[in-house]
Amino acid sequence: MAEHLGAVEDTISQPDYREPDPKHAGRERLFRENVGPQRWMRVVVEFRGQHDWVVTAFGQTNDPRNP
Repeated sequence: MAEHLGAVEDTISQPDYREPDPKHAGRERLFRENVGPQRWMRVVVEFRGQHDWVVTAFGQTNDPRNP
């Protein structure tokens, strides 16, 4: 994913869609369309107060708004 770092940053700063992570409290799934290796970029962020962190980031083909 190193070559898609800009897409990860764009997804975090300007997501097209966001939702809470149903499996982990304190995490949020951020999505941006038409960036990264696939149709959608998904970035999961965990909010830990002073230092939030990216748990994972990957491309996906399906629209997250229509599971």
